[in-house]
Amino acid sequence: MAATKAAAKAEPKDTIVAPFQPYVPGMESWEDLRQGADQVQGSDLAKDELLDALVGVPFLIYKVTTRPGIVRRTKTGENKQFDYVSCEIVLADEQEMKRRRVDLTNLPFVPGDQVVFNDGSTGVWRQIVAYLHAREFIVLPEGPTGGPSGESIYDLPVADWTDVNIGELHIGDDGLASYTADVRLLCPRGLRISQYENEFNPDGSHTRYLA
Repeated sequence: MAATKAAAKAEPKDTIVAPFQPYVPGMESWEDLRQGADQVQGSDLAKDELLDALVGVPFLIYKVTTRPGIVRRTKTGENKQFDYVSCEIVLADEQEMKRRRVDLTNLPFVPGDQVVFNDGSTGVWRQIVAYLHAREFIVLPEGPTGGPSGESIYDLPVADWTDVNIGELHIGDDGLASYTADVRLLCPRGLRISQYENEFNPDGSHTRYLA
């Protein structure tokens, strides 16, 4: 019985608990409704135009999670397995946004928002893997650190890393590996975008980088 009571009192770790205030019919103001409400913790998923809106917007990456990606052909003609990374971030506060002259009126988020975005390119992915390697979270084999997609050791999927010192390595039922780690990586200028022509995309392509 004691165990049952204890379990009933336990609160989920992903909620912020506030003094209970029941819903009152007739509350028309959103502010009235949300005042005192328990809140589910989560992050907005940013992709495409929403993600590009983070150019020049200061944020801090606090968690990275790699996931198995797709097999694609590299510029050398080889078919290789690529992973991608999910970056969980928190945007700077309003004071820092204004100092950086961020146009808050056109920003699809508000200062302090938690956001998550995915990337598997030679931009953000390479930067994150290089950062983890430099901080000795992970160990990589010897090899080139630059070059076309698939040629750098920073392009290697988790399964081809030499070792993991800090963070959690997980092998799924399908045999594919993923990795997660808590970090504190400040990006004072948010993202930047590099536009370039690509033979695989006649309309041109762009790669996102941490800035």
